Amino acid sequence: MLNILKKRIQSINEISNTTTTTTTTQSLVGKTVQIEHGVFKLIDVLSSEGGSAILYRAQAKLLRSGGSSAETCFCAVKVIEIPDDKELIKKAKTEVEVHRSLSKNYAKVVVGLIAAEIISSSSSNIVSKERKYRMYIALELMDGDLTMK
Repeated sequence: MLNILKKRIQSINEISNTTTTTTTTQSLVGKTVQIEHGVFKLIDVLSSEGGSAILYRAQAKLLRSGGSSAETCFCAVKVIEIPDDKELIKKAKTEVEVHRSLSKNYAKVVVGLIAAEIISSSSSNIVSKERKYRMYIALELMDGDLTMK
């Protein structure tokens, strides 16, 4: 199992190495996105250094299982733009599945996954012509230093 996760993480790193963020970090601040069963308002940028992802602080409204009421909380939303490349899209889907698996099986030691989705440019209003997809991953918001040391 550990070897499979290592291979998947290596594949995820390839996404970051082959894509670059051309969107300004402030472009999504104030926007609202729907990811799976929740609505997320992106409040501010937590981190845009390194890799191709931008990490936002967001206010989430999550529907409860009955769909009758919504729970509000703060979370982190990782956003990455992906070119229209079947291999990169496949790797992005793998990243989502890795997050789901880790969140489910190692909940005590891994930041919890709230929602994740890959959305095409037609539904997510992407401005850049060479980018065709945007991946959103909503995670628990943790206190502390966000830099990788």
